[in-house]
Amino acid sequence: MRAFILDKVNCNISITQDKFGLKYGTDAYLLSAFIPNSSKNTVCEAGCGSGIISLLLLKGGKAHSAFCVDVQKHLCEIAKENAFVNGVQERMAVTCQDVLTYRPERECDAFVCNPPYMKDNSGKVSDHTEKYIARHETSADIHDFAKCAYRSLKDGGNCYFVYRPDRCADIIHAMKSARIEPKIITFVYATVDHESCLMLIKGKKGASSGMMVTKPLIIYKNEAGGEYTDDMKYIYDNQSFPKGFFR
Repeated sequence: MRAFILDKVNCNISITQDKFGLKYGTDAYLLSAFIPNSSKNTVCEAGCGSGIISLLLLKGGKAHSAFCVDVQKHLCEIAKENAFVNGVQERMAVTCQDVLTYRPERECDAFVCNPPYMKDNSGKVSDHTEKYIARHETSADIHDFAKCAYRSLKDGGNCYFVYRPDRCADIIHAMKSARIEPKIITFVYATVDHESCLMLIKGKKGASSGMMVTKPLIIYKNEAGGEYTDDMKYIYDNQSFPKGFFR
């Protein structure tokens, strides 16, 4: 028998998650904040899980509609329920399918993805199958997600990924192979004394080459981890990055 938990998050969102599955975290929220405001956007979220990123974009006024896809049927049912509970079921379509062949009903302005970070058969093996699939490239790898982004986007559309820094070369290669040009990278650090723990990357379909690496995003002021930096506090309060961060 499955067990569920109900959380309240920013933008007055109520979200149900599998108690024993992979929960949304800072990476999902940072990715939603990384996307600029545009209330007219149609977005595609691949590997949507509970639908948290699409919910943040829709409820936060950053998107008008969303096409969500995940290979796990159980998670798709949760995402559909979350869309209904939050009153966006008419604007958030959820499909159970793998990304190898998925294409949304129409081309999108933006593609957003928090993909599995680890190669299959690597890292700690979870006893929870759905959690393992969410973390590992079991049915699709980063190249497949990049190809899905290309199929999903309008010409000139933007894609946004959150990924692990140790696989930076993999995601850049995957995007360029899929004819999506990397344009902006932000590396995220727990504190100034830590190695980077996450990376956010924006790409553009059909763009010319040229990429900017922003200043680092530091989450906490010190090792104790109790106080956010000014940049991180701004992001949590506004669901967007501070003005001038991408200059």
